[in-house]
Amino acid sequence: MPGFGTKYPDPGVSPASASESVAFTNAGDAIAAAHFTSPYVTAWPWNQVTGFGTKFTNPSTIPTGIGRGVAFATANNVIAVAHDTAPYISAYAWSGSGFGTKFADPSPAIAAFGGRAVAFTSAADAIAITAFYFTRPELHVYKWSGSGFGTKYANPATQVGSSTIDGVAFTISGDAIAVAHDDSPFLSVYPWNYVTGFGTKFTNPGMLPAGAGLGTAFTPAGDAIACAHSTTPFVTAYPWSGSGFGTKYTAPATISTLAGQSVAFTATGDQIATAHITATGVMAYPFSSATGFGAQYADPSPLAPSAHAVAFTAARDAIALAQGTGANIIVYGWISPVPAPSCSALSVVYTTAGSFTRTGPNNTPWIFSFTGTDNPENYQVWTGVNRTGTMVASGTAVNGANVKNIAYNASGLINGSQTLYLSLDSTLGGIGTDCNFSLKRDDNNPDASTSINVV
Repeated sequence: MPGFGTKYPDPGVSPASASESVAFTNAGDAIAAAHFTSPYVTAWPWNQVTGFGTKFTNPSTIPTGIGRGVAFATANNVIAVAHDTAPYISAYAWSGSGFGTKFADPSPAIAAFGGRAVAFTSAADAIAITAFYFTRPELHVYKWSGSGFGTKYANPATQVGSSTIDGVAFTISGDAIAVAHDDSPFLSVYPWNYVTGFGTKFTNPGMLPAGAGLGTAFTPAGDAIACAHSTTPFVTAYPWSGSGFGTKYTAPATISTLAGQSVAFTATGDQIATAHITATGVMAYPFSSATGFGAQYADPSPLAPSAHAVAFTAARDAIALAQGTGANIIVYGWISPVPAPSCSALSVVYTTAGSFTRTGPNNTPWIFSFTGTDNPENYQVWTGVNRTGTMVASGTAVNGANVKNIAYNASGLINGSQTLYLSLDSTLGGIGTDCNFSLKRDDNNPDASTSINVV
């Protein structure tokens, strides 16, 4: 069943203290956590089968204070850490060997009390850093290249107020940037352009998140946005488009008991998870941009108490939580929904290559062929849509080419024309959609030109 799988063994060397943030490389071959005490960031090789590898050597120049946020660039060649002490952001080259040389600090320097969150555009041409509320602005974005930090973009014309910004995210397409922050409206989004930077702030959603925004994420398709926040229901999501916010989705039926600290979508956008400082630590749900939250997945076993942040692998096969207890990081296998099998390339002929040598119920069967995808296990042919009416034929099916029979006098077939419905199924993926085709059975005078028609 989709949801949490088995917990991976803890790393041989855990973060030195409570972790505030966690991230996987896009390739899924490394995992990093930002945490409270030196060296403030820790990273390990990651393997989907075996889990944590031997901890990478610390960077030669470690961040200067408490690690609050961590992010890898999409190309897996840079890691950045937001932290409490100047320069508030530290970025390093990254490779399969771990940390490389630290990039020069941004210029102009970040004028803030401390770094809170960090995010790259998917094109890795800009990097955003957020800050505590003591010094404005709390949002800083710089151009980024293989040489490191570039020119700082002008601040947005409309800033978010005297507010700590705890979360930041770009759309995958790089056309919007969102920030979750402590004061109303708790979630703010701006158009984004690599050349010009911030556009005019989008209108606030019609119904705001219920409390201080602590984390935010877009679906990869850019058709929904979620905000983790301090007040029940602790997570709020909206449809998203180039016009901004849509009508708020209904809150999940089962919610946490404490503030949502972080939120993440899977790479397909059909599952969502939030981190909470509770005994359970994490809530996860199916998600659809059309309908919103589904029924909560079963809690992980063992639980993940006191979770501060959540992240999925791009392959959707693991989920990690930064924790304030235990090993300070915990990772479970993740089971994603399996697509329902589908059929295509459907054709139907008589066994004798289309010649109709006899009439009546003793005629030879029809042969129908189709291509199965997404691991079908069985096929069924029915007289009605969605496996209703009478079942005409059934049997096993495989990925790729399938060739099956329909008896001339099979149950449900009639003398004359009718539409039949082929569908495939599997244990994990469920039942796929119908492939329709029409047959004309003429018990008296079959006509080769009209007896078979594939829709």
